[in-house]
Amino acid sequence: MRYIKYIVITSLLVVAPAFAYDWQASGAHVTVLEASYMPSSITFAVDASMDSSCPAGAWLTYRVQGPDTASQLENIKAVYAMLLGAKLSGQTLDIYGNDAGCLVTYVHLR
Repeated sequence: MRYIKYIVITSLLVVAPAFAYDWQASGAHVTVLEASYMPSSITFAVDASMDSSCPAGAWLTYRVQGPDTASQLENIKAVYAMLLGAKLSGQTLDIYGNDAGCLVTYVHLR
């Protein structure tokens, strides 16, 4: 019985998605925001360097996240609204992502 518990816990750890990131940009301002690829993704650029293969001004891509279609639609709308609000107000963001494709994992409004 004890071994089954460890197998279940190990299985959950292996199956759980990894939301790691390679880079971050702190205090970034949105310079360009593009909605043509919604509702599957948002492309945008910021004025901060990511210290990676994604320099300041590079196109960054945020891909929709969520367990089902309804959640994904709400997710992409919320992130787009936050990016648009940051662009219009000049508010800064902290952005975390991966070098491969300059994919954005997390966006935090400062």
